Amino acid sequence: MAQSPYPRRLRDTFGERLSRRRERLSPGLLAVAEYIDGHRHAVLGLSALEIGFQTGTSDAMVIRAIQTLGFGGLRELKETLDAWLG
Repeated sequence: MAQSPYPRRLRDTFGERLSRRRERLSPGLLAVAEYIDGHRHAVLGLSALEIGFQTGTSDAMVIRAIQTLGFGGLRELKETLDAWLG
């Protein structure tokens, strides 16, 4: 059996978690999560403070959003996004 010429993509852990929890997120948490979802490459180089600035929230809100989605913190989120982006 021939192997596919395309690399196998990891599952979208962030997207799956966001989809499952979207309806239960407060407006602030949702703003952060949607920003991360729409700016995955950029988020890899941003701090929680910078993400908060971009979303009009605080760095604490950014960390809370990330933890609400089941990540231990910003580092774990970035590792997950980096692996998915390849």
